[in-house]
Amino acid sequence: MKLYKDYIDNISVDDNLHYKIMAAVTSKPRYCSTLIRRYATVFACLIVMLLGTLTVAKLLPYGTITPPKNQFGVITPSNTKPSITSPNDTQSSYTIVFTKVAGNISYDKGKIRIPGHFWEELPSEVVSALFPEVTGSRTLEATANFTGDGTLYNIESICKNNNGIITNITIQKGTIALDKGVSDKPTTSDVYGIPVTAFYWEDDDHNHYYASFELNGVGYSLNASGDETAKDELSALVSFLIKGGAPDLDAITPTAIPELREDALTLDEARSDTDFGAYIPINIPAGFNFESSMRFKNQERNNLRVTWVNGMDYIEWKVSYLMPDDKPRITSTEQTENYDLSLYPIPHAQSVPAELRKIVTDPIFRIEELTREVVMTRAYKVNDAGDTSGYRMRFSVLYGDILVVVNIKGADPESVYNMLLSLADTQ
Repeated sequence: MKLYKDYIDNISVDDNLHYKIMAAVTSKPRYCSTLIRRYATVFACLIVMLLGTLTVAKLLPYGTITPPKNQFGVITPSNTKPSITSPNDTQSSYTIVFTKVAGNISYDKGKIRIPGHFWEELPSEVVSALFPEVTGSRTLEATANFTGDGTLYNIESICKNNNGIITNITIQKGTIALDKGVSDKPTTSDVYGIPVTAFYWEDDDHNHYYASFELNGVGYSLNASGDETAKDELSALVSFLIKGGAPDLDAITPTAIPELREDALTLDEARSDTDFGAYIPINIPAGFNFESSMRFKNQERNNLRVTWVNGMDYIEWKVSYLMPDDKPRITSTEQTENYDLSLYPIPHAQSVPAELRKIVTDPIFRIEELTREVVMTRAYKVNDAGDTSGYRMRFSVLYGDILVVVNIKGADPESVYNMLLSLADTQ
């Protein structure tokens, strides 16, 4: 869907004026000179062209068109567009200098913590408004990330061209900072009067390209991987984004704020939780003391975590609802190849077949099938200098539609089995 609808389908003039023009073209005056007769048609055509130009200018004055509104408001005000001499300029009219650096320098989303994070997939008309110069020639998907009070944090988009090259585009208010390790005074390129900073780094497979710039208080970052065609695509997108103008990010608001939780709880509060408190064990192995508990809920996850510690040892206990992605890890105790670690020497990453790695790492047993012997198959010891030599265990147990994930270091298998068995009556 285009951001702006066509404002005129046909150019027309007043019927009387149209009649007079046509009369001037088609009639043959009896007393006009040879010169007038020769150029009458040309003069009439010039009049039509002039009237048409004035009519379009009157209907489409630059800078006064108001984009359509939706639940996100007006997205791209026309006054945010930079001054560009030719709207038909292509990437050949400028050069982006990519500075080579060592290692990945794009900002790491994994290090960013958004308080009360939730998100919404943006509808196609909003995506078109955010990327007016890109829509139509490429496939675009965009997600708006919000903080818990509904404030927009950023917009992340995936852009794919007809050749299959994928570019990730991030938009947010202010400058998008780069990771450490980049020069304090990087080379910048001038793209339609906007300074653009660009880098690339190499690995064994291909190059990684990154560019960032700021437009009217809105920061942009783009990254793509591949050969020179990926670099060319990223360069072209920089041009299109600058020509399209910065969006009004204040107009991006959530349609609804979902129920969100990120609460630190006491042990008593954790055991009193309506959804999951009944699945927190009462009898904890000797020496382990309560450390922390967190009740977390967003659009994807809904869980309760409790941790007990004993020096360097720990018991991590997470309770949640069984999700569709968990179901492939459910195994029968008869399928020992799915969980018995005695079949796979350490390091497990090398001995476990790739097709079984996910289920062997964290198998899910139904509580009615769980036995001491099964728990023992999940226990192993590692003799690392400076670390404790107790048992390690990781697996999950299903109580109806409630999933309990245990991650253990230092507790013995018998105690862990008894903790899990004590919850069987909660079903």
